[in-house]
Amino acid sequence: MEMEREFEEALRNSKTFLRSIDRVITDYPKWRTVVVDLEEFDEPDIAFAVSDDVVEAMKVVQRVAMELIKKERPDVDRVWVEFRGSPIRLRARDMSVEFKDRLVTVEGIVRRVDNVAAEVVRVEAECPQCGNRFEVRRREYRPDVRCPNCGMRCEPDELFYTDYQLVVLQEAPEHVRGGEQPATVEVEFRYDHINRVRPGDRVRVTAVPRVRLPSSSPRPGDTGEIVLEAHGVERSDSPLPEEDLRFTQDEVERFEELAEGDPLGEFVEAVAPHIHGHEVIKKAVSLQLFSCVEEGQIRERVHVLIVGDPATAKSQILQHVIEHLAPRGVYVSAQHVTGAGLTAAAERTEDGWTLEAGAVVMADGGVIAIDELDKASRGDLNALLEAMESGKISVAKAGITTTLNARCAVLAAANPEAGRWQGGHPIEEINLDPALLSRFDVILFTRDEPDPEQDKLVAERMMEAFDGEFDEIEGKYELLRRYVLYATKEFPNVTISEDAREELRDWFVSARQEAADRIDEGDLRTVPVTRRQMGSVLRLARASARMRLSETVGRGDVSVALSVVEEFMKEVMQEDGVLDADVIETGKPKSVREVREYVLKVVRKLAKKHEDGVPKREIVKAVKHRVSRERVEEILDDLVEEGSLLQPRPGVYLPM
Repeated sequence: MEMEREFEEALRNSKTFLRSIDRVITDYPKWRTVVVDLEEFDEPDIAFAVSDDVVEAMKVVQRVAMELIKKERPDVDRVWVEFRGSPIRLRARDMSVEFKDRLVTVEGIVRRVDNVAAEVVRVEAECPQCGNRFEVRRREYRPDVRCPNCGMRCEPDELFYTDYQLVVLQEAPEHVRGGEQPATVEVEFRYDHINRVRPGDRVRVTAVPRVRLPSSSPRPGDTGEIVLEAHGVERSDSPLPEEDLRFTQDEVERFEELAEGDPLGEFVEAVAPHIHGHEVIKKAVSLQLFSCVEEGQIRERVHVLIVGDPATAKSQILQHVIEHLAPRGVYVSAQHVTGAGLTAAAERTEDGWTLEAGAVVMADGGVIAIDELDKASRGDLNALLEAMESGKISVAKAGITTTLNARCAVLAAANPEAGRWQGGHPIEEINLDPALLSRFDVILFTRDEPDPEQDKLVAERMMEAFDGEFDEIEGKYELLRRYVLYATKEFPNVTISEDAREELRDWFVSARQEAADRIDEGDLRTVPVTRRQMGSVLRLARASARMRLSETVGRGDVSVALSVVEEFMKEVMQEDGVLDADVIETGKPKSVREVREYVLKVVRKLAKKHEDGVPKREIVKAVKHRVSRERVEEILDDLVEEGSLLQPRPGVYLPM
């Protein structure tokens, strides 16, 4: 090995190496790994020499380590070596035979973790003729081998095992641009590396690329896959890479200059600039980018849902945000997800069960854009609800029980249940469970309605895009992405000024007081604003303050937040000029709830005369002056499904 003497000297002065020696002395045999951090070496050539000849470097490490350990612990017979921080940095897509047998460092997200298996690491045999005991090398292994001493045929009689675990590493989302599919690479973990990572973890693996061939006797023309033999692994507590969170003085000055102007306007202009209109939607998703911060007990992440007619640019907005503005983001169509789906799944492999992370887990720390949310499976939607509220995914499948991080802001799009808006109350036309809808801070609509003036503007904007009118805006994307990173890193915790507190209190109290003034005897009680809407305003206002690079939420931030939330409330929660927050919680407007209550009340009254059950014809007859037969049948089915009514036999109903 080149520079062996210099390498040995660097080892003896390495703090990380010496600390790991002390740990082996203290904790052996529970811990027997010595750690070599190549980034600690002052001379870069040493790190390159180690990376180019890792086998000889390991021998040097083991020799020096055993020399130091034996002084205190003569019983230690062997140590394992863990390398970290190779100067050769690669992405999963960069793997090639050029790096075979060299030490490299690869960063990515853990996509899949297999169960622990047993791997044979050494085979021994004893010669029956001369008594020679010898080790059978892997490449020489056969059911019968020849004794190297006398040539007698021998049969291997002892196998030595170690733990083995296969992990699939995927490129981090922020390193995938322009519609590329993230590349993956398999990593083989052994010894102390077993069970060190889980799906969704951001890790830095220092490993040696090897070629896995289909047979032990390769021939010209055979092809194999490149796999990584792990020599070290480091988990990052941050969902973003450290190098992305370092900013130059020049960058900071540009950020401060942007903050002094109109940052919200800059971002709204940059969100899908080729799409005309949708200003409130663009404002909401711009603020959402600044809600992706480390959280305490209260959720900071803003969730946004866009529901609308086909061809109203929903998908384009989602894709544009992920590709150009989100520092870390994943785009997925719920209709086409496979394998782990949106959240996580236990997959059966040849060796048993393995846990694979889905899109929401892979987007941890960023934005997950889910198109066609209404086409997602029921299981995915149920798990998504947990992720939106707690930032975690609980997995209990096939004997695998764990919790994965899913701390991401959800930006979703869906179509109305009939494909297009039918003119009824919007909430009844959204084919999503009310429990899931209530987790969205903002629900906004798009409609494709003929309007000569608007249609002219849409056409003009499309032609401008083809003419390259927005090239200047596109040139700002990298700056804006870095700006989001800087704002969320430097201003994770913002406080609310007294003026802002007063405005928020006044808005909440006055909105609820109006409802109190409208409550009449016998009417269903409606509440225009609940704690959910208050929480949404707070999250958006805090995001607005971060966007300004401010540590304090001001009145202006509250106004920005209210402009988004009130648009949502007007579109979704309003009926006949009255706001009703229960629309979100129940999925039904007040008028529909009143009719349901009326039908249920009639059934209860009729049940006093029909102890064996009320016939449907009697119910239809009793309410025909107010409710049509078709509507009664729908309501009865709903009441049975929710458990308010029993149906002892077809066409007969009993109240619970």
